[in-house]
Amino acid sequence: MRQRPLFLANVLSQFSASASSAINERLDVTLGKFAHRPLEESYPCLIVDARYEKVCGSGTIRSQAVLIALRPMARITNRPAHGEPVDW
Repeated sequence: MRQRPLFLANVLSQFSASASSAINERLDVTLGKFAHRPLEESYPCLIVDARYEKVCGSGTIRSQAVLIALRPMARITNRPAHGEPVDW
């Protein structure tokens, strides 16, 4: 486990700043195309979050993670009612 940071530092030092920049630019283009792709149909959506709450049990109070899940009634789409694409 202690060798992992040294290994990563060795691997990362083999890339020049310009090579790293070029890789990031290509990745930005690919992710941009994915993020702005048209959604022709609606998709069901589930929102999940978690938070810590104080709970009492066995005579003690402690923090415990609580999972929160919401299912919106509407379906998610990138097209509002009038058909104009939404810029997320």
